[in-house]
Amino acid sequence: MTYEFSSADHVWTEREHPEEIRQILEDRFVQVLRDSGYFTTIKKGAGSEGEGLHMKVRLTSTRSPSSIFPEIMTTITLFAIPSWTRVYLGVKANIATPNGREEAFQLTDSITVVRWFPLILITPFRNDENVATKRLMNIYKNLLIQMRDKQLFNP
Repeated sequence: MTYEFSSADHVWTEREHPEEIRQILEDRFVQVLRDSGYFTTIKKGAGSEGEGLHMKVRLTSTRSPSSIFPEIMTTITLFAIPSWTRVYLGVKANIATPNGREEAFQLTDSITVVRWFPLILITPFRNDENVATKRLMNIYKNLLIQMRDKQLFNP
């Protein structure tokens, strides 16, 4: 099984994630592939004809530009004025099988990020960064489930 992975952030325009962030996101994707037990080999890069299943995956995180002003106000007031924004996570995957079959998948989810002084006090104990990671891993797992249900590979 081979794969290609790319990721971007979209506020006003879509821009590629810095390499360090993209690598972290790719590592999480590969972790889900390995943990699934569906694939014996997982290689990065474009697969050659008839080599096996090939996945081309694109992750995009999107938020509204209108959320920037409230975030600035929250920061200026030292988090006394709360703000929140919804971040949408989207994964587009194009799958090609060795026999030439092609399928496209699009999965989405979202998280709401709240910034407010009382929440800052409990954040170190809650590990809220973990919420976005869990959502993203869940999207990847659901992608594999949909691929399995369409019989793109034999589990």
